[in-house]
Amino acid sequence: MNWVSDAVIFLIPVVGTVSLFSFLAVATWADARRKERESYYRYEFRKQLVDAGKMDANDVRDLMQYEQEANLYRSRQGSVVGGFVLMGTGIGMLFGLRWIEEGIASVGLIPLSIGVALTVYAIAIAPRSVPTPPASFGPPRDQ
Repeated sequence: MNWVSDAVIFLIPVVGTVSLFSFLAVATWADARRKERESYYRYEFRKQLVDAGKMDANDVRDLMQYEQEANLYRSRQGSVVGGFVLMGTGIGMLFGLRWIEEGIASVGLIPLSIGVALTVYAIAIAPRSVPTPPASFGPPRDQ
């Protein structure tokens, strides 16, 4: 009976590790598949607009540039939010771990410094352009 408990103790981390990496593989595959579908649908939508004569090559180029600027803007805003969350986590760890032991509280400096660096990058260095939609992206034009 003792060997059964030893086997269970050995199998718990093995099963956990296999499960974790299986989940990560499936999640990565599903995310890649979703991005592929989004790209395909975006391409088909643009193709239909050009074929119908509602957009020309310049309008499509402007739309693609707008989407790229919007993605950069969202990424920058996400970096600002992530930086503030990490700074809050670091400050919370500094104060929270201080009650346990004085020396261990310095662990909170790690997320605090990462948060400060991320926020400084997003505010001072990252591209700042706010995307403006192209003229063809608005209401339909008069024919």
